[in-house]
Amino acid sequence: MKNFYINKIDEPWRTEIAERIGEGFDFEGTVAEFSQKGYLLQNSGVMLREPLKAITSHIPDSTILDIAFCRKSDIHQHTRIGELVRVLSGSGSYYFNKTKAYAGVSEMTVCSLHPDITVYVPPMIPHAFVPGKDTHLEISLATLGGKLGENEDEELTVEPFNKWAPLHLTLPPVRT
Repeated sequence: MKNFYINKIDEPWRTEIAERIGEGFDFEGTVAEFSQKGYLLQNSGVMLREPLKAITSHIPDSTILDIAFCRKSDIHQHTRIGELVRVLSGSGSYYFNKTKAYAGVSEMTVCSLHPDITVYVPPMIPHAFVPGKDTHLEISLATLGGKLGENEDEELTVEPFNKWAPLHLTLPPVRT
């Protein structure tokens, strides 16, 4: 099965994931594991799963989605919606601006993520998610104020994933 899943990924995402594999990340095993949980591998190297319709039917003006990151996301923002994000498994970092004006990754605030951490991302705040070095980052995301891509919401890429590098920081442990 070696290289079966990575061959399904388009460039430039394939290069990013190949680098992570070279650093010890088990991409093939991760995709196989999450496929068994109902996730679908996207050609961008991210895996998506929609929760049960029974959950989404009670919140009609919201997008609810589970995402498993095998690579860092674009630094992006949403014009009209907020996001409520809960970490389900794995670990990583959450990068965000405290203001709407993006001034580069070095000016962003970084928080450590692990299971059961919940963060709120307000509209128009640039943000990104980065899985830990040797692991994935699985989150459950619910939008507030509308659905992704609807109600005039637009996801704006501030900096594509392959144009920025995570800061090498030693983050203090999160107090629980």
